[in-house]
Amino acid sequence: MRYRTVAMSKAMAWAGLVVVVLSWGRGIGSATGLYFLEPLIFANVPAFLWLAYYGLRIAAAGPETQATTLP
Repeated sequence: MRYRTVAMSKAMAWAGLVVVVLSWGRGIGSATGLYFLEPLIFANVPAFLWLAYYGLRIAAAGPETQATTLP
C-alpha cells in the first residue's frame, strides 16, 4: 500500500485489505471450530471482486504485447 505500483487509490487498497482479512478470518474460523466467525462468509464476495479488480490493474500496468501469427 505504500508504493502504489498498480495506481490504485488508497481508499480502494484499504477496503480490499479489510475484506480480504475478513474473508481469511472466516476460513480460520471454519478450520479451528470458531463457528461465530462463519457469518464472515459474506466478505468473500467483495474480496473476490477486489482481487479481480486488482488483477485487472496488474494486467493494465504490464507491458503491451503484440499478437503474432504463426506461419
